[in-house]
Amino acid sequence: MKWSRPSQRVASQLKTLIPVGTAITSVVTIIGIRIHGCMPETNM
Repeated sequence: MKWSRPSQRVASQLKTLIPVGTAITSVVTIIGIRIHGCMPETNM
C-alpha cells in the first residue's frame, strides 16, 4: 500500500460526504417541517 498522499484521499472523501450530508440535513428539515405543520396546534 502506498501512503504517499493520504490527505488527498481524505479531501476527496470530504468533498463527496459534505454535499451528501447537507442534502440529508435539508431533507430531514423539510420532513420535520411537514410533520409539525400537519400536527394540531394543541399538541405543542
